[in-house]
Amino acid sequence: MAVNPQAAVALLQNAIPEMPSLGIVLGSGFQTILEGLAVESRFPFSGLPGFHLPTVPGHEQAAILVATVGGRRVVLISGRMHYYEGHSMATVTLPVRVLARCGVRTLVLTNAAGGIREDFRVGDLVCLTDHLNFIGVNPLRDSSSSTEVGFVDLCDLYSERVNQRLTHCGRRHGFQVHRGVYVAVAGPSFETPAEIRMFERLGGDLIGMSTVPEAVASRQCGLEVAALAFITNLAAGRSHREIRHEEVLEVLSDAGDRLAKLIADFCREVEWRRPNSSLLTLNLGPETTPDLLVKVDCVCPLLAKSKNGWSWRWFCLPVGYDWREIFGGKRADQVCRLKV
Repeated sequence: MAVNPQAAVALLQNAIPEMPSLGIVLGSGFQTILEGLAVESRFPFSGLPGFHLPTVPGHEQAAILVATVGGRRVVLISGRMHYYEGHSMATVTLPVRVLARCGVRTLVLTNAAGGIREDFRVGDLVCLTDHLNFIGVNPLRDSSSSTEVGFVDLCDLYSERVNQRLTHCGRRHGFQVHRGVYVAVAGPSFETPAEIRMFERLGGDLIGMSTVPEAVASRQCGLEVAALAFITNLAAGRSHREIRHEEVLEVLSDAGDRLAKLIADFCREVEWRRPNSSLLTLNLGPETTPDLLVKVDCVCPLLAKSKNGWSWRWFCLPVGYDWREIFGGKRADQVCRLKV
């Protein structure tokens, strides 16, 4: 059964006229990132139409927040609604659809996962490059509308551009960062050793109970999407230890400070980019003033002058955004509107 996101969208848009373009979903244990953040707005799931409070440890304080992370305004989803809690896929993907309609353009999903590949160790990070959906249902079933088509191409679903930046930031803070194929299962029970051996033969590198529905829905909504997994345990049959959810949260808690620094660096450094935009080339000569600002609805270059001389910077913002906010209120000598 489809869930209409418009009521939640209207509530958020009235409270936050200018939604940040970058969104991050904080999975199990990643909520430690919120400690010490300057939170601008907070909207608990309990007050958002169509949202439900998760029952899983590590997701209790579920909310949508707007906060400053790494000096940049970011919208954060703290907590998830899971399919194994009895929710429909329309409910599970509702937060993603709400953010997309509010103006988010790039979404990073995080999760805790079990390591299948032999070289994965507890504490490693994995940037997803692809996935195997073994949840048993497609998240786009019964979700189509006049503007959202269900027949969505999932090639190159996970953004290589964002993966490169996540990898760079992760290694800077001492993490071993891999690339891998994520296996999504329904849960809530953990897998059997036989199932893990099967998934390994099918090409799976890590396994979890989330992320794929949100990633697929993000593609349907036209978002650029990436996913970062934290290996909290080795999958069934990979060690002699019993798999416990409490241990998963403990491992994430121990790495909380480094994860927070990683996310802050990522938010500070990643450039926002509208997915599937055509590249626009501007012939700007040496006479161009440093304060030339261009408003376009696609990827575009900006020729800027700094203490190191002239350099090209690439930006993408919707028409109508005030570029002066990026440059600390500097004067715009010329504003061009270009149709592309």
